[in-house]
Amino acid sequence: MKKACVSLKYKHLPCVAHTINLLVQDILKQPILEEILSKCKTVVSFFKRSSTAYAKFKAAQKTETPYGLVQEMPTRWNSAYEMIKRVILTNEYISVVLAVSHNAPSPLSAEEIDVLKEISILLAPCADATLSVSTNTNVSISLIIPVICELFHKVNGFDFKTIEGIAAADYMKIRLRERLFAYETRTIPRIATILDPRFKKQGFLAQSNSEEAAKALQEELNSVMTTTPRPQPAPPTEEPTRFSFLKTKMETTVQSLRADSIILLRQHLEKGNQPEKCDPLAYWEMSTDEPFKKISKKFLCIPASSCESERLFSKAGQMISDRRTRLLPSVVDKLLFLNKNKNINKIKI
Repeated sequence: MKKACVSLKYKHLPCVAHTINLLVQDILKQPILEEILSKCKTVVSFFKRSSTAYAKFKAAQKTETPYGLVQEMPTRWNSAYEMIKRVILTNEYISVVLAVSHNAPSPLSAEEIDVLKEISILLAPCADATLSVSTNTNVSISLIIPVICELFHKVNGFDFKTIEGIAAADYMKIRLRERLFAYETRTIPRIATILDPRFKKQGFLAQSNSEEAAKALQEELNSVMTTTPRPQPAPPTEEPTRFSFLKTKMETTVQSLRADSIILLRQHLEKGNQPEKCDPLAYWEMSTDEPFKKISKKFLCIPASSCESERLFSKAGQMISDRRTRLLPSVVDKLLFLNKNKNINKIKI
């Protein structure tokens, strides 16, 4: 993907979901967590290998829909969090089965479960952030900076008790700043965030970055308004007037596009923020501010992550099977287009 952007001379915005996953991997690789995570994986692997133990584990839950266990995979986002969360949820049944199973690993102690609970709390905001920016049905580019801000505030609000939890949280604060803070200095996420009526300047972590975002949006407004024909006022009715000098002054007044863009931007920023459920695209579609409409179409269509393109690659792999190897590229393109837009066009593929 990076090579394609370089070859096509497109600006490249790194996938924020992938960056969050790298942050999580940094935390999980810490030596202080290595032993307990290894033990957790060993327990899950034992049940995955032994069908008898797995059957006993599900039978012990005494429910029609028993929980299964999730194995952590570095390339599968949030899998470590899902593994830990499921082990905590079913630890009672895991311990019972391990106690009566042959060649089984030792159960997790109460202290180890306490550590896993804090690690689960630490990773939960990362999982939420990943899901937020991986959407393919809503605007995601304007979520990058607010999601990172929320992640930062949550991590700084944790009050852990175990040595491992405290060390992991402290390390996460450092890596969070190194890996994710750079997004707030990128022009595209800046403009998208301040353009989004839910966030505006309040969606930024640093006030200096929100001011730079306002400047960048004003430049976009100037550019759009330069190429947009100005609405011509209706000709005034010819009526006798006592103050003829006013008419002369109004006719000679020089209209400034920059002044107009400043006024438009100020009006946007001074309006109250919209609720979180607001759709920014629908908001600007209903607006009468044509410059903002054009800018919203330009920026808010940009995805925050590469998730949708990867879904498309997967769909193409399913479509071009061993029994359909003679499909023309143009036909594949059309089939993929129809499949990805079937909900809009109400057609079944």
